[in-house]
Amino acid sequence: LWNAVVEVAADDATQCFTIEELRQLQQVVLHARNSGRGTNMDGLVTDIARAPAGFTGLLRRSLAEADASPSRAQEEVAQSLEALGLEVVHEFVIPDGLSVDVALKPLRWRVAVEFDGPRHYFRNEKRLPTGRTNFKVRLLRALGWRVLHVPYFDWARLPDEKARQNYLKTGLAAIVKSARKASKVEVVSEDEDDRDEFSALKVAELRRLCEARGLESRVKRGLDARATLIERLRAQKSSSSEEG
Repeated sequence: LWNAVVEVAADDATQCFTIEELRQLQQVVLHARNSGRGTNMDGLVTDIARAPAGFTGLLRRSLAEADASPSRAQEEVAQSLEALGLEVVHEFVIPDGLSVDVALKPLRWRVAVEFDGPRHYFRNEKRLPTGRTNFKVRLLRALGWRVLHVPYFDWARLPDEKARQNYLKTGLAAIVKSARKASKVEVVSEDEDDRDEFSALKVAELRRLCEARGLESRVKRGLDARATLIERLRAQKSSSSEEG
């Protein structure tokens, strides 16, 4: 099915798919890449890596450029976080295209706060998150993000600014502690997440992909084969993006 989508999009994806459909395709890409090796997603991950860089880049941009219109309550959450002395980034877009309402610095911690308004819940079950909300939660978790969710009904009952700050401080305590501990073990760049469509591939798959794209698939003895092949593919992807 993925290959059929790529074939249809070969001429002009923006004419073949709506912006919402492109965003949904990018969510499928993220789900596949982060499902882990040895799952039934392995074949799809390989197919995604073979897709034209221009198409996968379009999918990523379509999700990243989703219209952001923060609600008043969402802005209040951000202001309360800043009042606690925290440095934040509003409407932060991670490299994979997903966005979070507020990201805490340092970004390498991957800690975010999401304000979940009424649209995040079913109309007839006002405290039950929708499937779309739960899917985003799973994607962010798979990408290594720790998220404090602030339901609109919890926020609405907080009487004043002090109560709001206490609510956020309590909710973030364990999350920030866990993030700090993890950051000592895994060093991640604040500016760029290195995960992409090549990261989940095995050496044999990377070799085949290099051959399919006209790149050298052999690696000199003594070099890290996987890292070298990924570097070649990323360089070609970067070059294609600049030309596009």
